[in-house]
Amino acid sequence: MLFIALGIFSFLNWQAIYDTIKAAAYKPSVEVAAIERNVVFTSAGTRIFHATQPRVVDAGEFNNSCPRQEAASAIVGCYTPNDEVFIYNVTNEKLNGIEDVTAVHEFLHAAWRRMGSAEQQKIGAELQAVYQEKADAKLKERMAYYERTEKGQEINELHSILGTEMAGLSPELEAHYARYFSREKVVQLYDSYQHQYELLETKAKDLQGEMKQLADSITSRTNTYNTEVANMETVIATFNSRARNQGFSSQAQFDAERGQLIRRINALDASRDSINQSIEHYNELRTDYQRIASEIQALNNSLDSFKALERPSGVQQI
Repeated sequence: MLFIALGIFSFLNWQAIYDTIKAAAYKPSVEVAAIERNVVFTSAGTRIFHATQPRVVDAGEFNNSCPRQEAASAIVGCYTPNDEVFIYNVTNEKLNGIEDVTAVHEFLHAAWRRMGSAEQQKIGAELQAVYQEKADAKLKERMAYYERTEKGQEINELHSILGTEMAGLSPELEAHYARYFSREKVVQLYDSYQHQYELLETKAKDLQGEMKQLADSITSRTNTYNTEVANMETVIATFNSRARNQGFSSQAQFDAERGQLIRRINALDASRDSINQSIEHYNELRTDYQRIASEIQALNNSLDSFKALERPSGVQQI
């Protein structure tokens, strides 16, 4: 009877036994050990993480292990059908923390795979409730990508995204993730590098708004200036014609009207100078915008391991 009971226990817990054996044979690299310190895995989390044989690798190995689904969408990690985790070695210091968050994201795919269907349904319902309440345009666009590239895995992906990136989840979800790692630490890491993007994107958006407003003003003022110049040319031609044909009753009248023309010409010159100053300022804003756009592109390039081909189906990616 005891033998039968042990046999049933072993059958029901084969995954945990398998993970324990596989994890015991794994030796973390320096990079992986640093990730583990930063995200503070629990013993259960460490066992599953080690069982996936996680590796931080450079572009060549990463591209061979994690070919992307869409060439325009860079990836920095993947969870393979062979229950392995690969993390791209991101060297840009402004993105410190992204390897840690990526590792947990991919780890959570492994954790999801080890959950029974009943638990997946229960946690999935909680995830969907949070998504319906808090999803912004960026998250919706991201989930649309997963719907295109990994049909049927949307809740699995949401499990990884919300668990690593969104603070203030439901008590049930917080308890679920706490079984594996420190959510507070991971979300802080996510916020730290995401803040780099948000600062640059906010600056770029503000500059775009200022440039548009200034460009509209320059266009309007230039149109007015050109109309006034054309009118002024007619007025000057008329004035000169009158002067040639003794069209003024006195020198005083001539001098008075001539003075008015000079003041109008000076006002037009001042308007032209003001427009030119605005154009110079617009060009300065454009230079700032291009610099910020270059910084954003540099961050994106840091995450782009390669311009890729399609990947095999079943590979879970961040």
